[in-house]
Amino acid sequence: MSVPQSETVLETSSDVRSERPTSAPPAFVAQLSERVQRTRSTIETASADGEDDLAEAHLSDLESLLRLAEAHDVQLPDTAAYLAQRRAPVTIDLTGARTPQGA
Repeated sequence: MSVPQSETVLETSSDVRSERPTSAPPAFVAQLSERVQRTRSTIETASADGEDDLAEAHLSDLESLLRLAEAHDVQLPDTAAYLAQRRAPVTIDLTGARTPQGA
């Protein structure tokens, strides 16, 4: 006798959902969703207040939560997109000509 697995579908501002059944307990998914929401809110507040270092620290926390979700087959597509946007690649121009000292 097999036990049917429920599909995890939670729609929030930082949606936690899975398109396939997950083995993650519903309480785990709910707590993960809450932590993701709190962390994203903290990032937004820190950024608005000009606290870039604090926002960066919380972005790292959010990345950890995303890895935890992936390990338990819980998909966070909006959070993944949010991180990709916040962690946009930085372009540094290394082609600038340098002049020797004393020249």
